[in-house]
Amino acid sequence: MSRTRFKFVVPAAIILTLILLGGGLFMFMGGFSTTTDTDTVKILIIGNSFTYQNNLDKMVGELMNAHYQGAKTIETDKVAFGGYRLYDHWDDYDESEPNSNIRTFLQDGSTAEKDWDLVILQEQVELPGLPTFDEARDRSKFAAEELALMAYSNGAEIMFLETWGNAFHPDDPENPYPEFPIMQTEIAEANVDLMDALNAKGIPNSGAHVGDAFLAVFDDVVANGGDPYAEGSWFRLLYSEDLEHASVAGSYLAAAVVTAAHTDKPIFDTDWTPPGIEPEFAVYLRQTADRVVFP
Repeated sequence: MSRTRFKFVVPAAIILTLILLGGGLFMFMGGFSTTTDTDTVKILIIGNSFTYQNNLDKMVGELMNAHYQGAKTIETDKVAFGGYRLYDHWDDYDESEPNSNIRTFLQDGSTAEKDWDLVILQEQVELPGLPTFDEARDRSKFAAEELALMAYSNGAEIMFLETWGNAFHPDDPENPYPEFPIMQTEIAEANVDLMDALNAKGIPNSGAHVGDAFLAVFDDVVANGGDPYAEGSWFRLLYSEDLEHASVAGSYLAAAVVTAAHTDKPIFDTDWTPPGIEPEFAVYLRQTADRVVFP
């Protein structure tokens, strides 16, 4: 995996403000206890290329391990294929697709193979982001309910990972999508619909609102008089060159949201950062994750 080292400079006053806010929030929430608990936390992500890009599952594991300060062992895995929707995973399950571990991880495997503490479901971005996919959304709602029910029956917590919209410039004549804030609103609403559908069936679940964190960065750039679509903007740095998949920084923001949401503890003071992200940018991204998870 190639990594790009971002040059990101934030004024000292902003960094000081972030440190004071983040540190204060962490102290307010009580921080972590000095427990010697060595329990293992097992996390499975079911998604697509947004999940396997930059090995998001492994990044969540590294960040969560640092977040727990070594008190827990974090094990992660994923079932992710390019362009997959949740109903594609359900079809793989239904047809015992040999290239997928979905049946093994949720039903046919050993007790250890099915023993997940957290199962994260990630929908394909276009499905909730465009209104023309109504039939497909109904199929994925059914698939989400079935996949979540199996995981929940095995004792796992269920989390929906809200993906992020595309960063194509709205003036691009070849851009088939609404402007990012509009697309992101559609994605967020569809994600809540999935969560509500599970609640109605008696399956508790939570959300990792990663797309909302991307939107927060977008809004920050606008509030500071910048163009979020411009090369080198904080928002643009969250994306790879295709303006759809996350860069290392975007995946790091996603991992920070997942970690803070699952542990219910602010992520600001957890200083693990993957190679390729400037420390100042990493501070900002963790603070943004906390703003979204603990509004």
